Amino acid sequence: ATSAKPGVEGNVAGGEKEKKKDEEKKEKDDRRIANLEEENKKLRKVEQELGERLKTEVNKNRELAKETEIQANQIATLILRATKAEGEALKLKGDIEAERKRKRLVEEERDDLVRYKKMKLEEEGAGDELEHEHEEDGEHDNYEI
Repeated sequence: ATSAKPGVEGNVAGGEKEKKKDEEKKEKDDRRIANLEEENKKLRKVEQELGERLKTEVNKNRELAKETEIQANQIATLILRATKAEGEALKLKGDIEAERKRKRLVEEERDDLVRYKKMKLEEEGAGDELEHEHEEDGEHDNYEI
């Protein structure tokens, strides 16, 4: 295709180069888009897997939280029982101490009574000895008769 104007052939050849460059750029962009779409698919898959792992971990943490709460309640119950038992032990200790004190007072009172009786007997014993001597003398008198 010869043209009367000079450079027209150059323009046609230049247009084809431009067209070829555009096609190469379009192919390159298409490959890039395809690669990005493929990368996007991979990322979605990874995102989905991470989401599933996250759900699994959240469920595990919920179960652990439930177990921890149960254990905390058990510990609280044991603490309450221990506190109650400690209170009962302190009450029993107080009761034991009160009983010991009462026993000591009873023993002291008994000892006082024993001392009092002994003292009375000793006082009466002195009078009894005189009476016994008279009785013995009287008995001797009876034997002689």
